[in-house]
Amino acid sequence: MKIKRRIIAALLCAALAVSAAGCKGQPSAPAGSTAPTAGQGQGRAMGRWVETRLDPSGLSEGSFALGVGAAGSDTHFFVSDQENLYDCAEREGALEIRGTFHKPESYLTAAAAQGGRIAYTQRTAENTTRLILAQGEEETQWELPALEGGLVEAIGFMGEDALFVEYMPMVEMEEEMPGAAYSGYAFVVVDLENGEIIGQAALPEGWYGGMAANAEHVFCLSQAGLLEVYDRGGELQAGLGAQLNVSGSFALTATKEDLLYFADASGVYRAAAGGTLVETVLEGGGRAFGGPSSYVYGLAVSGSGDLLLAVRDRETDRQSSFFVHCRFDETLPAKKEAELVVWSLQDQPSVRAALLAYERAHPEVAVVWQPALGQDAGDADWADAVTALNTALLAGSGPDILILDGLPWRQYADQGLLADLEAIKTQNLQQNLLAPFEEPGHRWAIPARFTLPLLLGTEEALAGLDSPQAVVDKILTMPARPAGMNGSSENYYEQRPEERQYAMSFISRAALFEFLYPLYAPVLVQGGALNEAALTEMYRQLQVVSEAYGLPAENEANQTGIDGGVVVGDELYEFGMGAAIGWCELADTDMLAFNHAYALQGDGGELNRQFTARVRAVARPGTAEGLYTPVCLAGVNASTAFPHEALAFIDTLLSAEIQQAHLGDGLPVERAALEKQLAGGEAVKAPLAAGDVAALVKQGTTPIQSDWQVKSVLARCAGEDAPEQAAAAAAEALSLYLAEQG
Repeated sequence: MKIKRRIIAALLCAALAVSAAGCKGQPSAPAGSTAPTAGQGQGRAMGRWVETRLDPSGLSEGSFALGVGAAGSDTHFFVSDQENLYDCAEREGALEIRGTFHKPESYLTAAAAQGGRIAYTQRTAENTTRLILAQGEEETQWELPALEGGLVEAIGFMGEDALFVEYMPMVEMEEEMPGAAYSGYAFVVVDLENGEIIGQAALPEGWYGGMAANAEHVFCLSQAGLLEVYDRGGELQAGLGAQLNVSGSFALTATKEDLLYFADASGVYRAAAGGTLVETVLEGGGRAFGGPSSYVYGLAVSGSGDLLLAVRDRETDRQSSFFVHCRFDETLPAKKEAELVVWSLQDQPSVRAALLAYERAHPEVAVVWQPALGQDAGDADWADAVTALNTALLAGSGPDILILDGLPWRQYADQGLLADLEAIKTQNLQQNLLAPFEEPGHRWAIPARFTLPLLLGTEEALAGLDSPQAVVDKILTMPARPAGMNGSSENYYEQRPEERQYAMSFISRAALFEFLYPLYAPVLVQGGALNEAALTEMYRQLQVVSEAYGLPAENEANQTGIDGGVVVGDELYEFGMGAAIGWCELADTDMLAFNHAYALQGDGGELNRQFTARVRAVARPGTAEGLYTPVCLAGVNASTAFPHEALAFIDTLLSAEIQQAHLGDGLPVERAALEKQLAGGEAVKAPLAAGDVAALVKQGTTPIQSDWQVKSVLARCAGEDAPEQAAAAAAEALSLYLAEQG
């Protein structure tokens, strides 16, 4: 069947711009969204990054990757076990020990190398810190009493004569909780002639991040992207600091040119002291350090530009740690025989995992992936990214593989922009979850994961909750949640008797919107226009509950977010203590059980255990039956030059290796992996057994399609005073955009 392409790029761009500015407030300024890159037709160029993964576990029993270092062209991989520190080199793709340092009755905390010297710190049985400087057979030791029992995080040479030590100071606990803990961040600079402290500084209260040093400066990068630079004496150098447009937990290193390199699973980056420009050195997608649960905790850059990383899997212990050595090889073609470009709006753990597995199986194919939107992206960024994508697709180019979450996939299929996926074998997948994306003789997209909107509670608490309005009525007939209550409030963690419990926990209007939106999503857009009647009903329910609970517009204390595979905030943590009914978007049964158990650790004791035994999990009632949310919805560009390779990548997404992994972004669609996860261990059987989540999965027939643009406008318009006015404002803001959708 031949389908005409009827999208006009200019009109679509205008529609996006109009809808992005609708309702109260203007969209945030663009944050540099990434435009799609064509995967074909590039000129021949030379040079690309190659990597070697180095496993330290075979060196000795219990050995693990401690850190990395570089001194000129020399590279150092530090490995530790119960007795020794090993300074290792890479030889033919494996680790080779070139130095061993014994550490009896203590454990190692950090190590560094420079000019043939090795420095490392030990924590003694008396909780003191010892600094050892070794060169050949000679060793010099100093105690560092200035740290006062603090926990060393990193060390680094500052030229020939000094060493910086980053640590977390020890603090005494309150009388009712005797003992010690670590809080805050600080550093000292040690004179290597005599072990004296020649400089020190404590970072401001609440600062959290990482540090690195070169000969003259100590660089401190917070998780919020604030770069502060100190001199050797601990004096802040205001002219060298900057606010960088990054966020996260990074491993750091600094070069003599005052270039700061920092890395996490998303890639390796660099910035110059005093500047705000952040340059991507190497993207993490498809790299050994770029897995969905990878944690990069060590970074070094050699004089020849090689990148050394120490990595571990967040989901396992440190014995799974490893090194990655990345080199830029100018003798290799810049691109492999084929290069697939994967496009997604946001980070996707399943895509990260599939990149690694795919490139292992297909070394002749390179896969390029970079999410179009960063963590702080706004509506304007979304509009820019989608406009660029649509323009490329209409021109017959663009990315090869599309992750369609947040996009109007049906429109793309109608325009002939998606390739048919009928060739992909799906007999092992949960068929009812695939059916909405199929039509006779065609399959346009396949979800690699999915989530279920659930309610948790006893049979008595859940009785009669068969519609969104019934849930609202239940909320209004039970005691109200105290306005402004959060984790710091008095009696927050006390177990309330069931007769005094409030129905549900919503900490803001934004959180309440996140609860209601999936329930109404199937009926909010119909026939190319907004269903104002349904939207008005949703806004009215939002208004009524907000007034009853005294909800602020935004989360003021405990934020709602993704926590280990469950959308969870106070909404789930309060369940069983103050709230009779919990709610979540089930993405991982293990983490649901964990969070539920955490919620029931209050003061209730036996009362909590009795309550847990009665808990059921049921579907959150919506405007349609069988609601579920497709995640990592994969499609292929109809114009791709690599159709077989693209289909193979989707096969990888659906493979047992990826489907059996607990990635936190959704339940697997492969039946065997799903059944295994739903069976779970003892921790999972309660509270899920009585609710029979397996039966709810089989009832999944209505995918919740969350068009990013529609949801964003509706969330902003939810702030209007009257439900009718809010619905009318949303309809006007989205009219051009929805008309173009058809």
